Amino acid sequence: MSEIVEPPKKKYISPSQLGTFENCGEAYRRRYIEKEIIPPGVAALRGGSVHKGAEMNFLQKIESKIDLPRKDIIDKAAAEFDGRMKLEGLFLDPEAAARGKDIVVGEEKDITVRLAGLFADEVAPVYQPITVEEKIRIELPDSPRDILGILDMTAQIIVDPARGTGVVDYKTGKKTKPQSDFDKSSQISLYDLAYRAKNGGKAPDFLQVEQLIDLKKGPKRVTNVTTRSLPDFKATVARVNSMIEGLEKGAFMPTAPGSWNCSARWCGYFSTCRFVNSERKAAAEAQE
Repeated sequence: MSEIVEPPKKKYISPSQLGTFENCGEAYRRRYIEKEIIPPGVAALRGGSVHKGAEMNFLQKIESKIDLPRKDIIDKAAAEFDGRMKLEGLFLDPEAAARGKDIVVGEEKDITVRLAGLFADEVAPVYQPITVEEKIRIELPDSPRDILGILDMTAQIIVDPARGTGVVDYKTGKKTKPQSDFDKSSQISLYDLAYRAKNGGKAPDFLQVEQLIDLKKGPKRVTNVTTRSLPDFKATVARVNSMIEGLEKGAFMPTAPGSWNCSARWCGYFSTCRFVNSERKAAAEAQE
């Protein structure tokens, strides 16, 4: 009896991969091709930890229709922060390293706790989730890769159920991002496409981003509503196709010299990058 061999699963790209590739092809190559995984920066650690508290709450709320106690959400976010620190470590830019790791970690954990509390107070009560962290594959029949969209949450707005069902994303930070960032985001365009792929082409009734911002005067929630249309999808698909073509050819263009993300502050590969001149590397090392 001959053995049945399943065909290999088709490769895919995700919104986060597209974002990395657009920011710097070389960083993408080292992260996803060479598997040189560096520890997360403080923003990723903080955001992922708050997100885990939100995820725990909304997963159970699908059935219970009731939010968890505020303390439980905060404790989950804090535990996630500690666990990821222990497992993955932390990437510190030269300025943060000069201040001291213990000081930075303590401050970031405090911010994580504040933002998790803000989520529990102001964001959780607004939504009744339908799905949480749902993976949706967008099949591209004539392409060597598909798109894998992971929707943070599809939900209804409790105070305004007439708005229907939409897609909700969360962002954390220390500065409020402008509306334009979300209106032109390829990531959100892919969320919209993923929702449509699952729902027979039907558009989400709304696209909404909840910003949880830790300002000096205290944490603040900012809600950004955005929309997508055919021109947005055409532009995003063109970007996806360009990325896939680059991956198949092994072409990984580095970001332009002087770009905001090409610095020791923002890139963990900076000190070992072949595209950064030695004088810039030495100057960055001298600040440590």
